[in-house]
Amino acid sequence: QRPRCRTAAEAQTRLEELAAARNSPCTAASASSQPASPSERSRRTSMQAEPGVFADALAACSAGELVQKRWPSRTSRLRALLRVSLQASHRRRAALRRLLLVLVALQARTSLFWLFCRSLSGMARASAMGDLPLVVAEFLANCLVVCLGGLAHQLMRHQAAQLSIDLWAGAINHLQRRLLKHMALCRVLCPMPGTSPSGRVVVRRGGPLVDEPMLRLLEVRSLFDALASQLCDTLVPLATLGYLLPAAIRGTGVAAPLLILAHCLLLRVCQMCGPNLKALHARTTVLEACFQALHGRLRKNCEAVAANGGGARERSLMEPRFKALLEHIAAVHGAEQLPRVLSTFFFDHCQLPVCTHRFLSLLFAHRGGLCDGGTGGALADAACTSFLFDRLMQAPQIAVQQLVQGSETAARTDLHCRRYLELLVACEMASKAQVPSCAVSSSGGKIRVQGLDLVSHRGEVLAKGLDFEVEASAPLLVAGPSAAGKSLLAGALLGLWAAQLRPPLRTLMASPQSPYLPTSCRLLAQLAYPTVLRLPSRPPFRIHLAGLPEGVEEDALSEHFERMGGIASPNSEDERHLEITFQAFNDLLRAVSRPQDRVINGKQLDLEFVAQCGRNGSTDPGGAAAPPPSGDSVPRLGRARRSLAAVDLEHVLVREPDGWFARRAWEEVLSGGEQQRLSLARLLYHGPAFAVLDECTSMLEEAEERRLHEAMLREWGVTPIALTRHAFLPDLYARSLHLGEPGGGWEMRGASDAGAAPEPAAELRAAESVAGAVLGGGQHGPCLKAAAVEALP
Repeated sequence: QRPRCRTAAEAQTRLEELAAARNSPCTAASASSQPASPSERSRRTSMQAEPGVFADALAACSAGELVQKRWPSRTSRLRALLRVSLQASHRRRAALRRLLLVLVALQARTSLFWLFCRSLSGMARASAMGDLPLVVAEFLANCLVVCLGGLAHQLMRHQAAQLSIDLWAGAINHLQRRLLKHMALCRVLCPMPGTSPSGRVVVRRGGPLVDEPMLRLLEVRSLFDALASQLCDTLVPLATLGYLLPAAIRGTGVAAPLLILAHCLLLRVCQMCGPNLKALHARTTVLEACFQALHGRLRKNCEAVAANGGGARERSLMEPRFKALLEHIAAVHGAEQLPRVLSTFFFDHCQLPVCTHRFLSLLFAHRGGLCDGGTGGALADAACTSFLFDRLMQAPQIAVQQLVQGSETAARTDLHCRRYLELLVACEMASKAQVPSCAVSSSGGKIRVQGLDLVSHRGEVLAKGLDFEVEASAPLLVAGPSAAGKSLLAGALLGLWAAQLRPPLRTLMASPQSPYLPTSCRLLAQLAYPTVLRLPSRPPFRIHLAGLPEGVEEDALSEHFERMGGIASPNSEDERHLEITFQAFNDLLRAVSRPQDRVINGKQLDLEFVAQCGRNGSTDPGGAAAPPPSGDSVPRLGRARRSLAAVDLEHVLVREPDGWFARRAWEEVLSGGEQQRLSLARLLYHGPAFAVLDECTSMLEEAEERRLHEAMLREWGVTPIALTRHAFLPDLYARSLHLGEPGGGWEMRGASDAGAAPEPAAELRAAESVAGAVLGGGQHGPCLKAAAVEALP
């Protein structure tokens, strides 16, 4: 019998051997060559019997294989996609209405096509008989039919496009909810270890469950646009065939349907003789996605690559993939030559089908006795009837050609449909691997962590049994070397990884080292992120002034705002406060966008929106001066400006011509230090009870770091939980949690011994690879076992 495991690494190796013994591709190590002992066989039997998450972690199927098993055919995949898009009842009703409108427009278009051919025949008959008024009448009728046919065609296309938008909205909303629920996107990108019901760690295979999930999200819109285009391109020829085939049978007997059937058989023979175009196009899609991912990464980091002289290295990475893509595209074009030649010869109306078309026309003329000749009107009627039939028989031939060309487009669309379903299945696989979550406590007087284990993606225990509390006004410093689990702990606190309980967003917020700045967002919206701000949408537009500053007369105030189209008047409930009313929205924006310009006699006017003021127009706590409550979408201008001033960033507001409503690419406009200040100002604006600071002042001077941390606690009432690699502000952070002890140990220190963090063993430090959360820089997800992160009163 093998000895008991002494370290977590040995236990992990044993688990990998057991998983490999089941020939599962989800394991990270090969099976041991030694025979299994009786104890190992008993453990293996118990593993096979364990249901639920642990069994799913050992499933021997990738996302692509699961998609192929669940939906083996192209039709089944399309039905699955439509079921996902039409889960909501209102979307099903809207889709049914639009589909009915498409069919009605299609019926009208087909009938108008018949009238168009009839009008052409009528003009030919009137011209042969020399009846000029009848020619003019038929010409005007033909113009009207053409206009109505064009309108019906555009209505059909428009409704199909709207149907594709509705389906896309349903599919993308469902997929985004699945990706964002319990941070499934992180687990799709980097699968986390699973846990058995008995608490054992099982390593899943490394790497993402699917490649480039964000690129697949972008492909969803093009997928439904292609489906809408295919719907029209398929329905139109089918309707044409169904409408004209009875007339062809009456005119030529069974010759017309037999020729169409022969065309379909020739199509099948051409497809069987040609290469596997579906597999070739699938390979093209994979190569394009790989190259686009590398190209997008290079564009995002081009400055860093140029600064480090890494152009040659990036070129060596991208050129082989680009070359492989070009070579594959050339190979696909070469393989498509023979099928294209055959399909063009058999199905292009200018090639072989024109012969069958003429044959059907002659057969019709022969069966109808139109070849016997005649005089006068009889001859004109015969010629016009033959011309009408000839025009009508051209449409089925073109319809067959369109259906043949649509089969290739359908194959490409199916590839994108498969990629969507693979991402959806990957979300299911990620959700099955997570720890069950429970309710969240809503009170925010204390943060408590109980029984939290931090485990890296390799199954190494970084911290075992974390148990501590963070009380309001008692900051906590989380210290430790790199790869010790600090970012994992922050992710658990913020709910990025599965835990049994976690505080709500307004109780605990984060300020990361590299803050997220939404693209092309206004300055005020950047500060209020993630709240979506809403301004008054209809007149009268009012702003509030909490009393006249000392030394400012009402006449001067009225004159100041009259130049901008505003009228100052006392508040109806409290005459000590004033309201300024505007009739134009642009005047309102001009009045509040640059607060530094609202100065009278050297006195600053503190303007606020009326909707956010307290009762009776006051600005006491609960009004504009207090943190915005959850769900409040009206901006608080005074608090926003004080937040910028607290982090020494008010100069950005002053220098922008549009002030609060300046729209910039802030990642390019602001320096790294200014971006960190803006992230801190955002945190102060929302005013949570606790804040996780992941080295968010690393680009600032030491004195400025101290000032900001102290102001956050003592002036704004936000209790910081700082993550750092070394001791930091010991006079402010009286308690410190030190991670990185060997064997998953940790230590809580008080003010007396808050020294440097202990240095872990070299071999353990080399083996640690911490899974990344949004606040950190890692690549893989953690395993949180028996965890509870709770906000207590």
